[in-house]
Amino acid sequence: MAESVRIALEFNQIKDLFAAPEYDPFDKNSYETAGLDIIASYLKAQLSTASASATIYLPQEQITPELPAQFREALQRFKNRRVIANQNEMLANKRDGMRMVVYSIVLAALVILVSTGLALIIGSELAQMVLNPVLTIILWVIIWQPVEMLFFESRHLRHMNYVWKKIIEMPFEFKPSPAPANGIGAIGITVD
Repeated sequence: MAESVRIALEFNQIKDLFAAPEYDPFDKNSYETAGLDIIASYLKAQLSTASASATIYLPQEQITPELPAQFREALQRFKNRRVIANQNEMLANKRDGMRMVVYSIVLAALVILVSTGLALIIGSELAQMVLNPVLTIILWVIIWQPVEMLFFESRHLRHMNYVWKKIIEMPFEFKPSPAPANGIGAIGITVD
């Protein structure tokens, strides 16, 4: 893991940072996804304490004195939309998880009642020895999905909100194309 991450990417236009362009495999500046998503994937893989910066290479005519300020405003809007979408997804996970907890409790109670009834009907110690592990497995299967929804499904979304916060705080530098031949594109990360 790196203490410092420097990302360098080259685009045909600034909007390719925010929205995936039509992909052209024969264009070295064409990516399958938006540039900010590429940057987010690099940062997601690094230590949370690593500092980060990005150099964006664009055609000369697109680099204006207003570009850094316009970019920062657009970046803030983009980040806010991503964070809101993640928060909505976390709320949906919580709602679905709570609903599944209720369903699983009812189902678990039914399984326990049926297994207790079977144990009383059969009355054999051997049958109870067989039913107990089976019952345990069935109850774990019933309970696992709600537990996962409540406690684990949103972890990735919380981490991505942190990554977007880091992106909004990192410095971006705009330079005219062409970019240096090394360290651009899919391998556009330098680890110190």
